[in-house]
Amino acid sequence: MNPKAKTIAQQLKRLAVYYPQNRRTRAELALLTEMWVEDLGHLTGDAFLAAIRLARSRSEWFLTPKNILDAHQEIVNKPKEFKQIPEEALTKDQAGARKDWVKKLRESKGV
Repeated sequence: MNPKAKTIAQQLKRLAVYYPQNRRTRAELALLTEMWVEDLGHLTGDAFLAAIRLARSRSEWFLTPKNILDAHQEIVNKPKEFKQIPEEALTKDQAGARKDWVKKLRESKGV
């Protein structure tokens, strides 16, 4: 079994426990693994796992590849968080310049 198939098989087993209403036989899980490799094999390991976590947090039912692909697309399209430098890490001149910039920005937006 290739590494991607192994990862998918492990996640399917975990999902089977997470969603106990969906009991599947070993043969069904093997077939499902093959189909998921076809549908989701292009996702990287970390992206795949993050998408499963996000989809799982939203679903009451056993996940489908579409649930995971939609979650992955949302993760990919999410802008990176802006990390602001703490005020105390700035010099007085830098802090003053930032305050002036924010003030001008707010005025230009009518806020």
